[in-house]
Amino acid sequence: MLKKDIREEACRQIARFFYTSAIPFNCVKNPEFIKTLEMVAKHGPGFKPPSYHDIRKKYLKQEVDQTMKLLEEYKLEWKKIGGSIMSDCICNFLVNSPKGTVFFCHRWILLICPRLLIRYLRC
Repeated sequence: MLKKDIREEACRQIARFFYTSAIPFNCVKNPEFIKTLEMVAKHGPGFKPPSYHDIRKKYLKQEVDQTMKLLEEYKLEWKKIGGSIMSDCICNFLVNSPKGTVFFCHRWILLICPRLLIRYLRC
């Protein structure tokens, strides 16, 4: 099979995955999508994808831990110079500081637990 035929077959399979999983087409513009395909190609034949459990537990926990670690830098800045709480008037709350803007939470979380905002921003 020619390389261009293999590519065409792979692209059709990727497209089919998008269609059957109802993944928005603009996800192909996400740099993480490109990184994913490059890492799989780098591994070569025989790549075993992560299991449902791995994605749901192991890798999700790793991503949450990494996000919390990054967030600590912002919280240190908020502690030093403060930040502004912003809302899009629909349902999202963000915290803005010179370091950048961080998504804080969805409105329904604050409706359930308004003390969450105060506790969270105390750092």
